[in-house]
Amino acid sequence: MTEGPRIYNLFPLLAGPLPRLRLMMDLVINHTAFDAPPIQEHPTWFKRDDTGAIVHPGAKDGKTRVVWRVLAEVDNEASPDREALWGYWRDLTLHFADLGFLGFRCDAAYQVLSGLWREVIGAVKARHPDVLFFAETLGCTPQQTLATALAGLTRPLHVVETTPADWEAPRWDLTGAIAAVNRTKAAHRALNEEGPISPVALGGEPRFGFLKATGDGREAALVLLNPNRRGGFPADDLTPAGDPSSSGERAPWQGRKRL
Repeated sequence: MTEGPRIYNLFPLLAGPLPRLRLMMDLVINHTAFDAPPIQEHPTWFKRDDTGAIVHPGAKDGKTRVVWRVLAEVDNEASPDREALWGYWRDLTLHFADLGFLGFRCDAAYQVLSGLWREVIGAVKARHPDVLFFAETLGCTPQQTLATALAGLTRPLHVVETTPADWEAPRWDLTGAIAAVNRTKAAHRALNEEGPISPVALGGEPRFGFLKATGDGREAALVLLNPNRRGGFPADDLTPAGDPSSSGERAPWQGRKRL
């Protein structure tokens, strides 16, 4: 297994010096991003249609089936390279448990074979017996819920059935900040619908930007991320990636409503 993104190297620092901080993360082993490296490295790990194209997972929204084309469905059941595929999930989960994660929210747990869960959970608990696995069971039947429990998952996690009685006493109150973000999102179409996303070059500094547009291209949000708190974003540095200002072409946010 190759090393994950560099940001994961921060987690041992969080879990070690701060013993009161208990970390939990999502564990998704039934699909990946459509451009994840394993698609090229291990093409037989993924489900394909009659034309050989990658199968995208989806779900029913009322009478309409929504297909998530940014995702690729993993073939944990019938892959001809299933042994290596299951080993990948086992080693990946062990990697994060070794970093200090003490819990995993298992995404769509009922859609994963019980045998795979037993292999992953057994390997982790053999090394880290206190690690907990929570099954996300939204939309599954009682029989499927029972099957996940028998596979070794700690307990079902019902994401739509929590009540105030389930809340822990917070150490920080983020309700005001979250409400402000939600108001901003509600006021702009570009933040409420799927649309093209294109990178923006920021002068080679350790900063990142991207432009998220509406489907019709009439509105866009320019999102800037800066890991260096002391640095700013000079307007002269904002150049479409692969489209330098010297070309004379208009930037993708010109002529559109901006946030």
